[in-house]
Amino acid sequence: MRLFIILATFWIPMSFSMTPSEEPISLTVLVQGVPSSQGEIRVGVYDSPAKFRSKTGVAYQQIQAAKMGNMTVKLRLLPGSYAVAVFHDANSNGKLDTNFLGIPTEAYGFSNNARGSFGPPDFKDCLITITGPTTISIRLD
Repeated sequence: MRLFIILATFWIPMSFSMTPSEEPISLTVLVQGVPSSQGEIRVGVYDSPAKFRSKTGVAYQQIQAAKMGNMTVKLRLLPGSYAVAVFHDANSNGKLDTNFLGIPTEAYGFSNNARGSFGPPDFKDCLITITGPTTISIRLD
């Protein structure tokens, strides 16, 4: 009987204070300079430098039919720091096409309108922090 009382004392459920899970918030990407209405606009959101610009490393993505000029793409994501890449997939083949030298032949852009000197920009140059509903502008070149 004494063993039962000791075990019962330790079996009393305890309540734990848990923080509520973070809710997704909106990121609105204003894409400027879409060259045509052919194909799609692809937006990729990356959460680490190691995964940046890789097709399999995207944390969030959105694909929309292209609209010549300016267009808006909306995503829902958790608060955090991210780099955003956008490109106009004019032929809808799912990749950024390049010429024989590796130079993109389709329009593209990055958050903060970052540009690299000889190649794409670094993750840190594209980094944005999302703490609440956010709108950014990315110019395609």
